[in-house]
Amino acid sequence: MNTLGHYFLLATSTLSLASYYGVEGLRMGETESPVAKSPFRIVIDGGSTGSRLHIFEFVKKQQHNGDILDEMDCVRRGTKRANIPLSAFARGIEERDSPLNATHVAEHLIPLFEYAATIIPLQYHATTDVKYQATAGMRLVEEEEQDAVYDALHKGLMRSESFPFTGMARDDISTL
Repeated sequence: MNTLGHYFLLATSTLSLASYYGVEGLRMGETESPVAKSPFRIVIDGGSTGSRLHIFEFVKKQQHNGDILDEMDCVRRGTKRANIPLSAFARGIEERDSPLNATHVAEHLIPLFEYAATIIPLQYHATTDVKYQATAGMRLVEEEEQDAVYDALHKGLMRSESFPFTGMARDDISTL
């Protein structure tokens, strides 16, 4: 299976979450809607040559007569690439006494998220799941340094006024 196939599986593995919350953002049995849970998912493939952001939307299937089914489809809504690998921000052993610049680590991904914000409606920005899954390049970086880069990435994104997907948690960034 190719890398995109793995990310499609990751996106579709959240289908049960989408079903749990439903398109309207209600959990089964809830009567009042909290903030609308996003039917969109962002999956970023952090490879050795750059990062590719993929936008998926879970939509309820409809029959030809317009009846809505309980099943959902995962529809790809867009893709954008940054040509700098996240592993480029890893420090050598001699540099590890200096902290990473979180803004510098995150800024190369901001245009990808700005692109996603043009596709995903504003009402879903805060509740859209975002997963950054690093692959080949970051696997070559020592685990402690991987964590430092991921911490800096998360901190830089959360500090940026241009980053609209504020529901992203630090645990959403990892090596696949």
